[in-house]
Amino acid sequence: MRVGRQAGLLGLVAVLAGPVQAECLGSCADSLVGALIAILVYGIIGLVVLVMLIREKWRRRGLKLLVLTILAAVGVPLLSQGWAWWKLQATEGREIVGTMPDLNSRTPLFLSGTVDACYYDACALFLLNAGETGTFALPISALEGLETGKPLDLADLPLELWQRPSDGSSTPRSRPLTPEERLSAASQIDYLMVLRKSWYAENNGPIETGLRQRPELASLRDTELANIVMGPISGGKLDLVGMQIDLLDLWLDHRALALILAPYNTQDAGNTIAGHDAVLAALCSEAAQAQQWDCEYALR
Repeated sequence: MRVGRQAGLLGLVAVLAGPVQAECLGSCADSLVGALIAILVYGIIGLVVLVMLIREKWRRRGLKLLVLTILAAVGVPLLSQGWAWWKLQATEGREIVGTMPDLNSRTPLFLSGTVDACYYDACALFLLNAGETGTFALPISALEGLETGKPLDLADLPLELWQRPSDGSSTPRSRPLTPEERLSAASQIDYLMVLRKSWYAENNGPIETGLRQRPELASLRDTELANIVMGPISGGKLDLVGMQIDLLDLWLDHRALALILAPYNTQDAGNTIAGHDAVLAALCSEAAQAQQWDCEYALR
């Protein structure tokens, strides 16, 4: 009988979760299934506790079970959140906030994800500012396998030109530079700007590998991702170790347990953008305001 009841409960969860998963895939489906499991488990515990409290001979044990359940459901997530807060303080202690120049007076090298994913975020906001002229850019993935702890010749990198059309289209475009264009670009580029999609970044990459060679960032952990890096570069070199950093924003890739304790019920560590107001002022240009861009949202 006990086995049959357990099978029935699991069957109920499967029946309820099936239609949900049909409409919601990935982490969304996981969260909903986790919520159903939590409701089921806490419901069973609640019924058991209620029966034990009603029966006088079980009342003391029922109170203990109730207290233990509350401690687990609330205490464990609070401990997890405290641990995440402590890690976040250490991460923010490694961030750098200096004085940023007027980007309009600079010729930047823009590093981000792929141009195809440059929509409605800080990457797209930067391209909007660049306009039809575009900007010299490089997907971060193009640095994979290179020794980013050493100066790299810009002319040897597969530089691209990224543009956002001014015809109202939100679709950015790119094209690789010719060897001659790369030589010309290397002589012009004098500033580095890295804008990463922090919400979708999962692993350390070549940017973090290079930054870790700096003495002040040698303790950079695998869960700390470079979200924004800004600073001057010169001599036609990409030098993550020797360059001055005007701004470094790190993103702690860590999720804490959320209230109440349940499968897949987690929350972000609480990352904020270092030098937020300065970054917002630098990227939210008149062109962005004219198109009524939500610059604040784009930086998240």
